[in-house]
Amino acid sequence: MHESVSFFKKEWATAFAQYDPKLAGTLLDSMGLDKKGPDGVRLMKDGRPLAFGLEYVPQEGPKQQVCELVVKDWQAVGVKADAQSRDKSFLQTRENAQQQDAAGWQVDRTLERSFWCEGWGGSKLGPGGSSALTYAKQWQDWFNSSARLGQSRRRMPRIW
Repeated sequence: MHESVSFFKKEWATAFAQYDPKLAGTLLDSMGLDKKGPDGVRLMKDGRPLAFGLEYVPQEGPKQQVCELVVKDWQAVGVKADAQSRDKSFLQTRENAQQQDAAGWQVDRTLERSFWCEGWGGSKLGPGGSSALTYAKQWQDWFNSSARLGQSRRRMPRIW
């Protein structure tokens, strides 16, 4: 959070920003991800490795380097991750079809979150504006419709 935003609080500047692999491991263990395969990757309850792909658009600053650092941090705590550069239109197509696990993106409209959220509308969850990428669309639909549409996170076939 940048200090220039109107709602900035000093304690937010470094909140949840510490690098603490031991604490991360403890938190993952407490989630039931305490078993590891022979390669050191944590195993989910069904025995599959805890793994995900992190896709990014390379034209946005040092995105490749940032995503590679994120992958190393996840691997250090036993989560298999892989960063892949993608063309923006290809990534948007995959996200709209709910075929990707995670994407590295940025808030590229302004530092004021209230402006960046112009497309959200009240308490609804959704991407920031009409040109932003979508994510967790089925979960958003479920949340925004009071469980009438989409799927809850528990039913979604993702890494959890």
